[in-house]
Amino acid sequence: MKVLIIEDELLIIEIFTSFLKMQSIKCELQAVQDGISGLKKTEEMKYDIILLDHFLPQMTGAEIAKKIRENNQGPNQATPILLLSTDKEAVENLPSQISNCQALMKPVKPKQFKEAIKSLCPDLE
Repeated sequence: MKVLIIEDELLIIEIFTSFLKMQSIKCELQAVQDGISGLKKTEEMKYDIILLDHFLPQMTGAEIAKKIRENNQGPNQATPILLLSTDKEAVENLPSQISNCQALMKPVKPKQFKEAIKSLCPDLE
């Protein structure tokens, strides 16, 4: 499983990496700490899921998610996106606007994280 984490806080990247390991999810992780780099990664490689912070330098997670979906020739146009934020109001309506997307509020608990990943990637074991 290939996972892209787009998150500006290194500690949060480490937490999400630990959550995946705790669930015994075998994956190849890549992480970037800003929106422009994250968007570029989504254009270069196909991922199984994208973990996307909402508040990022240069552009918001919502902007990145919309650009991914609008890129008809991009390898991640239909890739599941887990959008993470501390501001519920900023992201609560985004899953209805962005296909195959789910929002999760920070701080994230391991059980919530696992359930969100499994709902977006049901074939995952």
